[in-house]
Amino acid sequence: MKKGFTLIELLAVIVILAIIALIATPIVLNIINDSKESATLRSAEFYLDGVETSIATAILKDKAITDGNYNILKSGNVCLEYDSDKKCKKELDVKVKGEVPETGSITITGGKVSAIELVYGGKTIVQNTDGKLMYVDGELKYTVGQEVTFNPGDGNKTWNVIDEDATTVTLMLTENLGTTYAWYDYSNYNTEDTSNYGPKDALDYLNSLTAEWDNVDPIKNYTYINNQDGTTKPYGYQKIEIKNGVTELTHKDGEIITEVTGESKARLLTLDEVFEIASKTNTNLTEENLRAFIERNLATVNAELETSLTTVDEGIAYATQLEGSEWMQYESKYMQTYFTVLAMITQYGIEPTYDILLPDYLYQNLHTDDNPSLPYGYWTLSSYAFDSFDSWSVSFVGRVYSDLVNYDGTHGVRPVITVSKSKLLK
Repeated sequence: MKKGFTLIELLAVIVILAIIALIATPIVLNIINDSKESATLRSAEFYLDGVETSIATAILKDKAITDGNYNILKSGNVCLEYDSDKKCKKELDVKVKGEVPETGSITITGGKVSAIELVYGGKTIVQNTDGKLMYVDGELKYTVGQEVTFNPGDGNKTWNVIDEDATTVTLMLTENLGTTYAWYDYSNYNTEDTSNYGPKDALDYLNSLTAEWDNVDPIKNYTYINNQDGTTKPYGYQKIEIKNGVTELTHKDGEIITEVTGESKARLLTLDEVFEIASKTNTNLTEENLRAFIERNLATVNAELETSLTTVDEGIAYATQLEGSEWMQYESKYMQTYFTVLAMITQYGIEPTYDILLPDYLYQNLHTDDNPSLPYGYWTLSSYAFDSFDSWSVSFVGRVYSDLVNYDGTHGVRPVITVSKSKLLK
């Protein structure tokens, strides 16, 4: 008589099969995943070959491609130029068999692809120093204030991250470049001549120091509206534009008053950016906290000045009056509050109970008692409201100050660049 499996034997078989499944399933899944990744890398290789073929074809047809970092469109074509509405108006047609990236960017240098960042299935593919394509685990993420090492073309330098997007990162050097230099030395020019005003000297100097950087993409299109510009002087500039190798400073009446020819590889921070960057790492640097600081110290100010201020806005109004000018009316409420706190700290000797001013990475490598030969600050792009004889700078004491634009022995330039994230891996 035939006997079947006993219950214990059946349970043993089930346990063995389960163990085999537990061991085999990850292996099979890894094989499938590796196969998918290998196939995607081949697609990326085919796509890269297609881009390089398209570049070579364009050059043969005398269609030179300016060095720079370019976005990849959904079609797989590369956008070479955007219009004012940020719509692509000039594309590099890329013909390729296979899957194109979901998004990404290509850096072109000397008619060759020098860096890539291709996204397939939410994963980023870059090129290592040997030219081999490789996956980057997760997204390339950087934090504001983080230090990174990058060689712009004349040796490794230390930078702080100040901003990022999906494919690029914006960096500022952790120290001034070159020597101290005037924002604008009006003693060299006729102060009644409206043809020469704005941060001309600082920008010229910055361009001269960075012109040979060959690992940095030129700034193709950048516009800065100087909202802090004075409105009663004939020499106030209102707009800075960098357009395909030409920097233009535009007078408030629309007249272009100066041009700096040649490619710009770097720029300066704006006053608004200083506060924006600081607020990303210093959570105390908010209008709410600044106003709370004023409110807490109104009694001390009243005792010092024999006033009877009762509200924050009264304190701000009184500080504006003490300035002896109307410059505050041109600033935002946030900046009015900040400068009122600054006045309370510097004029009345009231010390903050916590750090409500700039984080240290924004003013490192400046003048200290141990290093008195270091510069006192670095220039921003922004002029002082109401009076364009002054410009805003970041000071060694961790605050923003306005200084005479022709100070040439105390302040310098600190370059800001934007590079492809994939370049930081090299």
